[in-house]
Amino acid sequence: MGGSWNLAITPGKRRKVGKCWHSRNLAALHDNPATPRCPFTAMPLRYLDFDFSEDAEGTGTFDAMASVAPAQVPALLAEISGVLAWAHQHWPDACGPTEDGGAWQYDLRGVQEVSTPLALEFDETAGQLRTLAGSPTPPRTTMTLTISGSADFCAALREAFGIE
Repeated sequence: MGGSWNLAITPGKRRKVGKCWHSRNLAALHDNPATPRCPFTAMPLRYLDFDFSEDAEGTGTFDAMASVAPAQVPALLAEISGVLAWAHQHWPDACGPTEDGGAWQYDLRGVQEVSTPLALEFDETAGQLRTLAGSPTPPRTTMTLTISGSADFCAALREAFGIE
């Protein structure tokens, strides 16, 4: 089945660029020169490593966590944005709980932490540990992304991002 999609060029500006095909065989469709290409297909994921689970009702859930140094934050944000943009473009107006008729939903959380190493020493005479704080390391940003959805949504997400 096919559906119209819009590609976000810049915030607030969109232009229609064609159709995107919801199929279990996107590669075969995209090998056909008459089929418009989907810009979100086969995006490599470098930071998000999804684990998958499925409940008794058939709703699938993908969970990923990534923790990066400051230099990798823009790439991680771009990767998460790419996954969510793909979902919104391919399943428009379908983001919401399944009990409310939604085909998919997500939860995104993040934290930035500064780690300070501790030097630990055991004082045999006093029978106690002594600590000495070292120099703080640069902050790490940790983000979690959970996406859940119908079987069709999960199959399309797997195919689009090469998730096993």
